[in-house]
Amino acid sequence: MEWVRLYHADPSNLVKLLFYGFDSPTEMTGTDSPRRVLYFVLDYLASIDNASSQEHRKCIDQLLGQDFDWENPAAMMDPTKSTGLSPAATALRIETENLISELHVRRPELVAKSDKLRYLEAVHYATVSRQLLNCHAVMARTTGKPGYRLVSGLGLRDAMMAANLE
Repeated sequence: MEWVRLYHADPSNLVKLLFYGFDSPTEMTGTDSPRRVLYFVLDYLASIDNASSQEHRKCIDQLLGQDFDWENPAAMMDPTKSTGLSPAATALRIETENLISELHVRRPELVAKSDKLRYLEAVHYATVSRQLLNCHAVMARTTGKPGYRLVSGLGLRDAMMAANLE
């Protein structure tokens, strides 16, 4: 924190550091629905290109289903209760990758029409949605060695927290 204070005190550092925390949107009893983070990205995109945002939103809305299906606490212990590898969830993972790709490809335009910090925040949220979908997929796996789901889930959570700190 001392280094951050010194960094902020130096007038040559025009970009100030923002820190929102580093934990992942996962818990011991379940993982969040990807809806909120995906909608954040879609709202950002709508502020610049409503047509593209609506195209993505239409597809995403059809695939998301109900939040309870994503946040069902029983899925933590029983992979058959998880929606993470359903056809809709698999298609949503692909659509999320398409959204992330669009953000990256259109970076110069999106930054010019918003600003760099808003763009980077949208990319961060898009990446979090990808990570959430990956966590849900791990929770739905029924194959692997005993403890595989737990170890893999904790590994993904650790990787998300490390990415947040980075």
